[in-house]
Amino acid sequence: MKDFIYHKRMNIIPDLVSLKKEKVLLVDSTFDEIISDSNKLLELLDSMPMYLEESNRDLFLSIIRRIIVISETEIKFILVNGIHLTENIERTVR
Repeated sequence: MKDFIYHKRMNIIPDLVSLKKEKVLLVDSTFDEIISDSNKLLELLDSMPMYLEESNRDLFLSIIRRIIVISETEIKFILVNGIHLTENIERTVR
């Protein structure tokens, strides 16, 4: 029984080492992508005027990846670089 466990363990170790290397590569590539997306977003924001006189659909779509409605009073914006911004909404009575 000990030999069986030993051989199983010896067969698993190379797979484990390989998976750890793949994880490092994946984390590095994900980090590089986040940095690249953040730099693009910063360049876009730097090139914009301080105030917009009207809404701009293309600009909006180049900044916002997704909008998630959390509740009636909370909304989450996910930017193109992965940053999550949560905003509280005050409901007005009409």
